[in-house]
Amino acid sequence: MPNMQLSKNLVTLRKIHKLTQENLSDILHISRQAYSNYETMKRNPDLEALLILCSLYHVSIDEMVNQNIGNEIATSNHSRNIALDLSTATTLYLNSDETYLLLKYRDMDKEKRSSLRNFVDSL
Repeated sequence: MPNMQLSKNLVTLRKIHKLTQENLSDILHISRQAYSNYETMKRNPDLEALLILCSLYHVSIDEMVNQNIGNEIATSNHSRNIALDLSTATTLYLNSDETYLLLKYRDMDKEKRSSLRNFVDSL
């Protein structure tokens, strides 16, 4: 039976960490629709996926499935400046400058992102 609290927490944490369902489906090596099913209570993640998500968000399984993860937990986790290398699923710890640049990058449109990548590649 799908867990309503788990579904709510997955949505809350994804939004706080400014991730998309596509980002998370890439991390979990599943389709975006399969991930969407977790958030819409159509199915629960398997244990491996749940462990990856808990690790990504720095919450315990108990917190993820049983507690209402509100701003207090999510904000304290977000302030750790955590990123995930999608190609290796490696957790990266970012300093304030790196976090600032990443957030600015996310606000850019595709054309500006492409220009920035070209500039960085030319360095």
